[in-house]
Amino acid sequence: MLMVGKSHPTKNAKLSKGEGRQNLFFTVVTYQRRPIFCFEESRSVLREVIGMVRGAHPFSVEAWVLLPDHMHCMWRLLDEDTDYSLRWALIKKEFTKRAKGWLNRVKHGLANAPKDWPYSTFHRYVKKGLYPRDWGATPIELGPDVGRE
Repeated sequence: MLMVGKSHPTKNAKLSKGEGRQNLFFTVVTYQRRPIFCFEESRSVLREVIGMVRGAHPFSVEAWVLLPDHMHCMWRLLDEDTDYSLRWALIKKEFTKRAKGWLNRVKHGLANAPKDWPYSTFHRYVKKGLYPRDWGATPIELGPDVGRE
């Protein structure tokens, strides 16, 4: 399952105020450090989701570095708005929902495992060695807090 891991201001990050805004620095790691951002599909979904969240809950992006299995970013929020956790929760929830498409074929009884559905980018990820061929063939047990950050 593709999920973005915990997000929080890094311990060494400074929350600085200036010009009526807060600067926040984040490091966010993908679930199990999967290098999902190597693929244009993942980057595209992330861009769309961030744009959607920014439309509903504005923030400015001061800097962003996207690496294969994690990202660093700096946001600015207005002084009266401190709810960065809502934004991350929405980004992670929507990204995960869109990325779960591979498992939907199994959920809806169209295939026994993602490998059995021929019309999927899953096979490309297997060829690149990012997922084993039998990924998703057995139930995945996730902790109670995964996807609820």
